[in-house]
Amino acid sequence: IAFVSNRTGRKEIYFSDTDGKNIFQLTNSKRLNLSPCWLTGNMLYYTGYDQGNPDLYLIDLSGKKSLISSNPGLNITPAVGPGGKKIALAMETPGNNLDIYVMNPDGTKPQRVTSHPGADLEPTWSPDGYHIAFVSDRTGTPQFYWIDLSKGSEENKNYPLRLTYQGSYNTSPAWSPDGRYIAYARRIDNQFDLFLI
Repeated sequence: IAFVSNRTGRKEIYFSDTDGKNIFQLTNSKRLNLSPCWLTGNMLYYTGYDQGNPDLYLIDLSGKKSLISSNPGLNITPAVGPGGKKIALAMETPGNNLDIYVMNPDGTKPQRVTSHPGADLEPTWSPDGYHIAFVSDRTGTPQFYWIDLSKGSEENKNYPLRLTYQGSYNTSPAWSPDGRYIAYARRIDNQFDLFLI
């Protein structure tokens, strides 16, 4: 399990066995580190502020890392597609809002998927790799949407479909392995509960 902890006073990336034992600190940048996401059993992506900008890095379990995406602004919430052939992330480009992009695992050939004044982030891949669900505040509160990648980008009039209409705050989507459900957290009043859609 990869996770973020502030046990050193800074948010660093750690990993452990699934039972929580054998905890190992992976980053030691003494800066903010977020959103770990496994690529393989010994490599993971994360967002780090090593150079002052929230950039996307790939790091192996020995601590060797490489810079994947360093566009000015946010490069956050990475998600690895089926088979590790593509990654999706929320990325900010000059003059644009936070949108979903898809790129090769090494950061090459970024393609913009969404294009809306609202903030789009937290992508999650369908098991077949043809759809991405994501969180967007384009209607005022964080709700879930999904887009069919085979039909092109939002810029080409492939508009995402809204999935959730309840709850004041919906976050952390995760597609089930069989593709039938998306698990997510929904805030109702002051409490977050787990839901399936």
